[in-house]
Amino acid sequence: MADVSSADAGTDYIRDKFGIDDAIATSVLDAALSYGGDYAELFFEHKDSGSIVYEQQAVKTATRSLSQGMGVRVLSGEAVGYAYSEDLDLPALRRAADTAAKIASRDEKTPPVDVVHYETPQYYSPEGSTIDVPPQDKVDLMMRADQAARAYDPSIARADINFVDELKHIAIYTSDGRMASDIQPLVRFNVSCLSERDGSRQTARWGGGGRMGMAYFDGSSPEALAEEAARQAVLLQSSVEAPAGT
Repeated sequence: MADVSSADAGTDYIRDKFGIDDAIATSVLDAALSYGGDYAELFFEHKDSGSIVYEQQAVKTATRSLSQGMGVRVLSGEAVGYAYSEDLDLPALRRAADTAAKIASRDEKTPPVDVVHYETPQYYSPEGSTIDVPPQDKVDLMMRADQAARAYDPSIARADINFVDELKHIAIYTSDGRMASDIQPLVRFNVSCLSERDGSRQTARWGGGGRMGMAYFDGSSPEALAEEAARQAVLLQSSVEAPAGT
């Protein structure tokens, strides 16, 4: 875990990717309070996601997607106005802010104050994200899991593996002058094993993950995850029905 602030890194990404800086955020907040709201906040998010499905010893599907947007919330007494925009150019942002402002409107206006960047701890390192790791490297991990599951017991007839990852950048601006941001990587590795024995078919699943990158597999190898799924599937073969009345 890096002992540094993630605010600058997250803010720089939002600024460099979409041109959103403190001045633009303040302009949008001003629009959000234009109908007299007490408080407003902007939530920016950019998410890069990927998924690979490995079934019957072959890659079945591989996907990569991007999502982005801004949500704006305005509070006025007990009234709450909310709107969002997937388009991050200034006119679209101001339209969303105007919509939220009209939902939570009152006569008296509250102007936003100057933005101050809050130092937030960085709990995860973006450098380790798996999102840009070559797909073949991910498939190699899945093949290792498949081989380990099948080697665990002759009854293992099938092993299906799913590799999911994402990298999320977020930034939050509030009308009382606070700004904070974060960078959040994520990896998830799931294994499903099918055990077939004397006409009995038993399936078990196991997996793991965390907000980290390829370093996750240093402590949880594909083989270990697959063997646990296989162990549970084989164990289910010896299960019996619970006695009646219990």
